[in-house]
Amino acid sequence: MKIINYTVYKGNPYTTALYSSLVGKYDPIKGDIDSAIAELKAKKLAVLHVHWEEHLIRHCLCPSEARQLIVFSISRLEYFKKLGGIVVWTVHNAMPHEMEFPDLFLG
Repeated sequence: MKIINYTVYKGNPYTTALYSSLVGKYDPIKGDIDSAIAELKAKKLAVLHVHWEEHLIRHCLCPSEARQLIVFSISRLEYFKKLGGIVVWTVHNAMPHEMEFPDLFLG
């Protein structure tokens, strides 16, 4: 089964270690919420692994853009779950490594 991973870095030692025990059973591929929804609709089963979630709003230019993207993304996650999708969320740190809008990220 594919695990849609938002955000995976090929060659990252942490990613390799994280998925090492899943080899042969699960196939982690880079994607996002929409690709997880598409996989779910096509296969009737999908797992979305949210990983380094700060990348969601990393390229936003202002707080209002970031806020809108957060609201939209949460609604897409809720839709994915309503369809029967499974969400796995890795939380690494209390604060993200890179972030323009930490107050929105924590909110």
